Amino acid sequence: MAEASVPPVWHGQRLRELARHLRRYPSLCLGLVILALFAVCILFAPVIATHDPNRVNTSREARNQPPSGSHWFGTDELGRDMFSRVVYGARVSIPSAVAVVGAVFVIGTALGAFAGYTDGLLSGLILRVADVTLAFPGLVLALAIAAILGPSLGNMLVAACFVLWPVYARA
Repeated sequence: MAEASVPPVWHGQRLRELARHLRRYPSLCLGLVILALFAVCILFAPVIATHDPNRVNTSREARNQPPSGSHWFGTDELGRDMFSRVVYGARVSIPSAVAVVGAVFVIGTALGAFAGYTDGLLSGLILRVADVTLAFPGLVLALAIAAILGPSLGNMLVAACFVLWPVYARA
């Protein structure tokens, strides 16, 4: 028997299906636009930033300026441009947040699945640790862990992971 030939899916047809899907879910479009703007800010921060984010200008007229044409978000008490500081800060905060959410998802889901599908001392221990962790206020616990580990970005990310994994494990 000869197999019936299946017509290939043309590139234009896939684009039309994607456009139809995007029209059906406008919140998805908005989310993709926001993600694209964040990616552009991260990649092109030196081009987007209007001033050096760390340049201090302690003259009286440069400090605590309101938003204007030259300083879009104004200046801080040291005369630094706030817009430039936000753009450069996104280069650290957004990848850090993505790393924490990814790690917490993997760790919490794996531990929760293990505890849910097995029965025994270890699964009970995992769930009790999750319960105790959830009993404390998250920010206070994260600050305490970060204080014990020491001041660094890596330690802050570890503290955030420790506080957030039970949310995924108990879901």
